[in-house]
Parts: sequence; C-alpha cells; structure tokens
Amino acid sequence: MMENGTLPSGWSIQRLGDLFDFKGGGTPDKKNPAYWSGDIPWASVKDIKNQYLNSTIDRITEKGLKESAANLAKPGDLVLLTRIEPGKAAIVKIPVAVNQDCKIAKPKECVDLAWAYYMFLANEREFIKRSSGTTVLGIRINDVKEIPVALPPLEEQNRIVAKIETLFSELDKGIESLKTAREQLKVYRQAVLDSAFNKFKSWDAKQVALSDLIGKISQGWSPKCELNRTPNEGEWAIIKTTALQPMKYMSEECKPLPEQFEPRPDIEINVGDFLMTRKGPRNRTGVVCLVRETRERSMLCDTVYRFRCNEEIVRPEYLELVLNSPSVVAELDKRKSGISDSGISLNHGKVKTIVVPIAGSPDQQRLLVESIREKLEYITRVENEIENNLAKSEALRQSILKRAFSGHLAPQNPSDGSAHTACPVLRR
Repeated sequence: MMENGTLPSGWSIQRLGDLFDFKGGGTPDKKNPAYWSGDIPWASVKDIKNQYLNSTIDRITEKGLKESAANLAKPGDLVLLTRIEPGKAAIVKIPVAVNQDCKIAKPKECVDLAWAYYMFLANEREFIKRSSGTTVLGIRINDVKEIPVALPPLEEQNRIVAKIETLFSELDKGIESLKTAREQLKVYRQAVLDSAFNKFKSWDAKQVALSDLIGKISQGWSPKCELNRTPNEGEWAIIKTTALQPMKYMSEECKPLPEQFEPRPDIEINVGDFLMTRKGPRNRTGVVCLVRETRERSMLCDTVYRFRCNEEIVRPEYLELVLNSPSVVAELDKRKSGISDSGISLNHGKVKTIVVPIAGSPDQQRLLVESIREKLEYITRVENEIENNLAKSEALRQSILKRAFSGHLAPQNPSDGSAHTACPVLRR
C-alpha cells in the first residue's frame, strides 16, 4: 500500500488466498529405502536458498511420492516456506516434490511469476510477524491466505519486475566488489603475519608444542535453537560459528536459548578465552580468535573449542597472531579430517600437537605484536567499513522492494486498466 494509506490507480488489495492456489507437502517414511534415492527431486527448507529452485539435496522415488503426503510442484510454481524460515520462496525450474515445511504456491492468471517471487521477498517480515512457535517459527496456511497484498495490473507488474531486476543487478555488482575486497584483505593479513614472523626468526625463539602453552580444550553444547530473532539484553544465548573470524570475535552473532533449556554457566564465554571452530566447511574449520569483549551470558556452541593460554609463558595477543600465521594455519589444515569440504572436523588432540614459534621473552613478544599492530588495525577498520557497506546494501535492497510494492518504483499507465477487473478469477 501507499505510505499515506491510498493505492495507486488500478491497484487492488487482495488476499494471498485469492491470488494463489496452495498445496501442502510431506515426507516419505525415512525407514523405507524403497522411498528414497530415486529420480524425483524432493525439496525441504535447506534447498530454498536462491531465487530459483534447480536442484535438491535429497531425491525420492515414484513410490515414495505416491505413498506419502508429498506433492509435486511444476515449473511455473513457487515453493513457499511456512516453517523455520516462513515467507521465503523460490521459483520452481524443475518438477520437484516438497516436504511438510513447504507449500506449493500456484499463481492465478493475473499474477506474474517473477512479481510473485519479489512480492513474497518483500513480505517476509509479515510472515514472521504472523508466525508462532517457541523454538521453530511456523505459520498456518489459513493465516497465509489471509495476508493482504497490493496487486497492480499485470502490465505494471512486468514493469516493476524489470526495474527491480535492473536495480538489484547494479546492487549485486557492488556487493560482489565489496566481497572481493574482503577476500583481498584476508590475503593481506596473512602476508603481514608471514612477514612479521620471518623478520623475527633471528630472535631467541623456541619451537613449543601448543599443549605446553594452553590449558584444557573444551567444547560447548547446542540445543535445537532456531529462533529467528536477536537475543534480548540479559538473555542467555549460544554463539554461532559465524561469531568467529580470524583474530576477530563478533559477540553479536548468537541466538537466544529456548525457554525449556537451562543455561550452562560452565561453558559461558569470558574475556581472555581463545575460541576455535572445530567443525564445518573446510575454510571455516580451525578459525581462531581471542575474546577481548563479549556480551553477558553467551555460551559456547558444540562446534567451537575453547581454551586459555598460560600467560607466564606466552602473551595472549602474541599467541593469537601465531595461531593465525600462514605456517600454523597450514599445519591446522593438515590435521583436519572429513571426506567432503562441507563436513570437515578438527580433533582437539591433534590441535595440541602443533608446534609453534615462541619468542624468548614476553618483551620480545610484545615488540612483535606492536610492530604489526598498526597494519592489523588498518585491516580491521577497512573490514568493518566493508561490513557496514554490506549491511547498507541489504537495507537498500529492502528499500527498493518497499518502493516497488507501494507504487513508487515503476510508472503507472492509465491504459493498464484495473488489476481487479482485468482478472476473471477476481471478478467472480
């Protein structure tokens, strides 16, 4: 709707139930092998990531489709999530069955397919607002059908889509440039660290096993925690692995603990802790950072290790640099195990066997840290600026969608007629 509460000429307020035919999905019995590993793609929440649905992780058989509640979506339909990430949608490009967390949304003749996708994207917050659930958000299909949207004439829908895609294309180019710069900074950081440790090789340095420098390595705990919101102040939360970046701890990257679970103060994260990812994609396993500040009541998750160093032997800031230096990163990579790049793990026993260079005195360690501090601080400042610009890009994307679906993005044309009278389904 328009911000002042009026609609552009030719637009009409309609319920989603008037604009789409919805059909649910289901999951064949996973204990029955005759239902699985067939020729039919089967979509669940994990497959709805992009605008188009071209493939799925799992596949079912014809028998599995017929003998379950799963239904088949066809090209020209949309798959709409009603659970976990309610409101998220994708345009179907291949015949695909869907599970019970999805709904097949078939647009009526007065609804352009691409316009429908962007409409769902613009209304994700409305879906979340109408959802319920303590640990997993979900929305009932009857509630979905009652969501009102402003429908423009079909010709204007096409103009809106064209304008959105032009602006999004330009925005995506900028985002790609920012991400490229971010990757280049990672390379620069590694070069700075490599140069620093090569420069100080002539010092009275010793090669020391990590087990002699740190205490017990522990890991955390992760209850099922899919709440799609930021933790409130004073509320217990569990960190996500995205909280760990090389030499940077992002305490805001956490999720609230479900009400039915008791907090675990024994795995609370404190200043002075070292954190290391122990499981995940290869490039995200073995990431190490020192916690310099943290929010209150943050707990360690089960995919992250925690340890503290013996400060009588090594300064924490120095050890953080060592553990992020190219040579040690390479040694960590050798100790990773796993078949696929998405399922890599790092055993804490193998981590402790890594041998690292330790400058002979705390003063030497301090001098090395200070010698590269300015460069590292510069890298951090630029990284923060990039992250801020990426956040602004996402805000701009939302602004484009808001303008598009309030009639401010594409021009109106009186010859388009009325969205309501032009659609036989709506006229009845």
